[in-house]
Amino acid sequence: MSFDPYHAATARAVIPGHLPPESSTAKEPKRKVSFRPTVTVYPIKKLACNREDKSRLYLSKEEMKEITIKIRAVQSSFKEAEDYNELYPCAERCKSGLQADPVRGLELALCSTRVRHRFIIIRTILKYHRKLIADPTKSDEEKLSSLATVSSKLSQWSVLVAVEAAKNDLLQA
Repeated sequence: MSFDPYHAATARAVIPGHLPPESSTAKEPKRKVSFRPTVTVYPIKKLACNREDKSRLYLSKEEMKEITIKIRAVQSSFKEAEDYNELYPCAERCKSGLQADPVRGLELALCSTRVRHRFIIIRTILKYHRKLIADPTKSDEEKLSSLATVSSKLSQWSVLVAVEAAKNDLLQA
């Protein structure tokens, strides 16, 4: 059989996008989407059996609001003070020894210099990491080792800063 563009049997193959009637009615298989969890959660026994245990383990909304109000009050009192050491001298805590630090865990919220030093360290590590990524001449092992050395140097710097701050606290007290 020769090719004839006007013949019905061969014209279908010439026209793009034309499908024979039997294949246009056939349905294509639908794609299946399935979810495979990557984390296995194991249920545990009840932590709290009665109301006393629940009140000991969990905070209510009122208690959370009360804690945030107290934190904001402490923050505002520290901001109003001219100097952190003037309001909260370290020597009084050192003399007592047994007394717990009343603002433990709030250092980053209360002391702006600690926040500044923390951001300096984070920013320095990120800058150095970006420079390492942009450098195609170094191997992966060299990049990791140089990033580790920068991190250790920054850790040493933060220790020196903390020692200086402690010395200043003791001298002012």
